[in-house]
Amino acid sequence: MERVFAKYQKIKTILENLLEQEDDRVRKLMADGILHVFDAENPLEEDSSPGHRLNVGIYDKPNLILDTNSLNTIFLDHRLPIEVLKQQITFFVGKSGVLLDVAFSLNQEKYDELKNNLKELRGIEQVLEKVHYDHVPLRKYQFNNMKFYSKYLVGESIGGDYFDIEEVNKKVYFFLASFNSYVSSVNFIKNISVIKNSGGDIFSKVEKYIKEIKDEVKGLFLFEIDQKKSSMRFLKRGTMYLHSMRSDIYEDSGEIELKASDYIFIGSSGFQELMSDYNGKPMTGVSDEKELAGLYNDFFSFLNNKKTGRFLPCDATFISLVVNEKLIKEVNQNE
Repeated sequence: MERVFAKYQKIKTILENLLEQEDDRVRKLMADGILHVFDAENPLEEDSSPGHRLNVGIYDKPNLILDTNSLNTIFLDHRLPIEVLKQQITFFVGKSGVLLDVAFSLNQEKYDELKNNLKELRGIEQVLEKVHYDHVPLRKYQFNNMKFYSKYLVGESIGGDYFDIEEVNKKVYFFLASFNSYVSSVNFIKNISVIKNSGGDIFSKVEKYIKEIKDEVKGLFLFEIDQKKSSMRFLKRGTMYLHSMRSDIYEDSGEIELKASDYIFIGSSGFQELMSDYNGKPMTGVSDEKELAGLYNDFFSFLNNKKTGRFLPCDATFISLVVNEKLIKEVNQNE
């Protein structure tokens, strides 16, 4: 730390000021080894970025930064005015700052240590209790000519999976994505919300956005379903689980006509990984909701046996799209 202070005087002044304040958050963070400030132009081995620490790299010359692409490392420009730097650091260590994102990615042992040491983070425990209940019930989403069913089990880190289904301008949009971090998941949610509210060709806009963030996404499915035409545009990226009698859905992108009694089973990257050694009931289709519920119970009973403590090693989401034969026929007859 002295090496950093000797080179970056503004940072020394800011941290000394923060350490003298009655709010001793920064002092606790640094004492517990959770907040680490380093020279981003000349990092040492000790400046590596373990998942339980928030790393702050300081620099004067952007071209000299050695970025390790760590999701829990931020970089501050020492050339900025001191008040701006102070605001940035205060935000990063504050209650609503990046530290919360880091806390979500901790392993259970480190999380417990941080929770006990920092009063400001005790509220996270209540959030986790709501999110991390052991078995989310099977959820159903009904539309004119189809149903979606979903089930989710949480992993040790929040934010790995994102699932959303919404009707916009008489089209149904379905998203299932797996991310490398909670931060990436939050950014995706914010940007997708903006895109959906922007109108126009939402599918193409999302497709363009996915290309921009491809390194942050483990896997993704996007469906745009035109209920009137019974057609579906789709986009698939990365490693995800997919099973269907429709061979044309296995391409990376395309458009298909939905048919009576079609079904598509989709799983997140975590589901794909955790189910790799499953040898139970095969998926040959679904005749009714009871059979589908039984399939879900088999899968998630198998997954529950893979928990390490209360949680799975990673998030696992499984979604079913089932086309209703009667409603599809009614739509086609009206055209």
